[in-house]
Amino acid sequence: MVEEAAAVAGAGEGLALLEDDVAVPPSNDPDAVVASAAFPDLRILVAAMVGQDGAPCRLVTVDQERANGPFPPPGAGEPVNDVAYEPILATATAKDGRIAMVAVRADDKGVDFILQESGESVSGPTHPSSPGAEWADALDLGRPADVAFKALCLGLDAQGLISVFGVSQTGDVWWLRKNPPRIVETEVTVTPPGASNPITVTVGEQRPADPPFSDWQKLAGAVVANLALANNIDGRILLLAITEGNAGGDIVFNEPRVMNATHPTDWYGWEPVGNRGLAPFSHIVALPDDSGAVSVFAVDSQKEVSHARQTRAGAREWTEYTHPGLGLAGFGVIAAGFGTSGNVVLGAVSAEGIAWTNREVFAADRTWSGWQPSARVPASVALEFEYSADEALSLFGLTPPDLEDGTIWMITQAAPGSTEWSATTTPILKGAVAMSVARDLRLPAG
Repeated sequence: MVEEAAAVAGAGEGLALLEDDVAVPPSNDPDAVVASAAFPDLRILVAAMVGQDGAPCRLVTVDQERANGPFPPPGAGEPVNDVAYEPILATATAKDGRIAMVAVRADDKGVDFILQESGESVSGPTHPSSPGAEWADALDLGRPADVAFKALCLGLDAQGLISVFGVSQTGDVWWLRKNPPRIVETEVTVTPPGASNPITVTVGEQRPADPPFSDWQKLAGAVVANLALANNIDGRILLLAITEGNAGGDIVFNEPRVMNATHPTDWYGWEPVGNRGLAPFSHIVALPDDSGAVSVFAVDSQKEVSHARQTRAGAREWTEYTHPGLGLAGFGVIAAGFGTSGNVVLGAVSAEGIAWTNREVFAADRTWSGWQPSARVPASVALEFEYSADEALSLFGLTPPDLEDGTIWMITQAAPGSTEWSATTTPILKGAVAMSVARDLRLPAG
């Protein structure tokens, strides 16, 4: 699963989407705090793998009924296709408002790339009005030879092109990238202004890349258990991971040394984050704060949340690990999102079934409100934040398959920026074994 990933900065104001090119900022875009003003029709979409634990899954989605509205009553969800998948899923929101997903097929372990369909609108893509028209046919991204993935991650590079990352069963990190559009010379016949005779000129036309994605390439140098992804202030992808094996439990990072990385040699290589950390770390999330500096948060050996931050936006040096307060509750899973001020909001679930929240007050001096018990929730194995059109945050959790039948639940702030949360959880979907939450920015049909 991808953590709020929905995690990554936008592609830049000058980025143009060309035919099938999709710019995918995960949901920790530093501009997220103003997205609701730009997209008043924003709806939250929950994607999930549904099935028995250990058996092939179906990929389904559940969408808010309207902007700031409720989810439909809990049911089976809307199927994306009829393909059987592994319980491995990642999503992100495209620059044009559509959602992109990647998933691992159950039969041959290859990776599918799935993009939302949309109607035509002068203002942007719209929600299809006919059932069954929601998703395009899956694009087969294949897999490296003799490699099966246990985790996937989506991100947007500095050029606004999708990158897909996979963690193999042996802990290797693999990468492929959306190829840039082609420039094809074409002859066209035009009649210049004031002329009576047409002339033929050669122009360069932009066309979709062929093939659309590169081959899989390995980012060697580390054996990892999972990945988190953010973007540097200049848009370059920043990967963070928890190692396993002999160096198990430490946090390492890797990033391209150039803006248009196309080969593993364009990356710096894996290096440790900070020092004197309370390894082994387990769950990890990363995102930039309102200054553009990326922070990484992870559950440490004391079951508290440890925090390291770039010493300045875009730096390759990190602060020492600190605690943004102690919960003293035994945290298992964590999530990170953005509040209305643009500062980071943390969520965690303790072993006793309490959802805790913590809000960054000032990023520069690393001041936090402190951990606050916010709601009673089920024990959970995954946690994600997402915000609605009015900027109120919702916290989504997934219970284990043997607890409440793998229920995806939600609690929501009483108002944007509030420290009060729902008194009870709202069930979204049952029977899930994996989930990923994304922002659906398409306009309503009609």
